[in-house]
Amino acid sequence: MATPVEIAGANGILIPEIAWDASQEAGVPFWAACAFLMQESSGGQNVFGHDAGCPFLGAGTVTEAKYKAYKKERDSVGRCQGVGPMQLTWRGFQDQADDRGGCWKPMVNVTVGLEALKTSINPGTPGTRRRESTTVPRPTPTRWMAGSSNGSSCSPTPTSSRAIATIGSRLITRSIIGTSTRTSR
Repeated sequence: MATPVEIAGANGILIPEIAWDASQEAGVPFWAACAFLMQESSGGQNVFGHDAGCPFLGAGTVTEAKYKAYKKERDSVGRCQGVGPMQLTWRGFQDQADDRGGCWKPMVNVTVGLEALKTSINPGTPGTRRRESTTVPRPTPTRWMAGSSNGSSCSPTPTSSRAIATIGSRLITRSIIGTSTRTSR
């Protein structure tokens, strides 16, 4: 029988091992990680977003050098672009990822994004890895890590719960989730 990671990989998740590991680290269901990766970056592409009026619009693959150049421009102009597999758009989440090794690194990017998701769904969730030295306002339950596509500044904006539910149900239908007792990839 195929593992959830194998099934995810066969159904469009480009980084299934990273999605699995990040979901386990963040304490978020694997299917939710897959749903967000499908919506945010077509399965986990490590790319810059397409937020109009923001730096590095559609700039392709996120590398350390490109990200550092983007961050310099971001800080100069005060506008943020989606970055990486989870399209972290808010400056606070990008900086959190940098503090943990680099927003350009898919594992770090996905883990920070999933922790933000977990915290926004259940703000009192213990085990989120927010550092006390980082002042990051907690998003309300209707907010997530992605910025708006209308070129707004670096702040979280509402995400369509209908879109997430649709993606989640498609992934469940495709059997991307494993049983809750399954611990292997």
